[in-house]
Amino acid sequence: MDIIDALREYSIRVDVHDPWVDRAEARHEYRLDCLAALPDHGTYP
Repeated sequence: MDIIDALREYSIRVDVHDPWVDRAEARHEYRLDCLAALPDHGTYP
């Protein structure tokens, strides 16, 4: 979480994907919204 917070301080958009995470628990415990799936190749901004 420290690296994510540090990057956000510089206005860097951070997306997190973990296929095994309980997304509700990550949101509750860490205030972190994980991506349900990775974007298609070539569509990531």
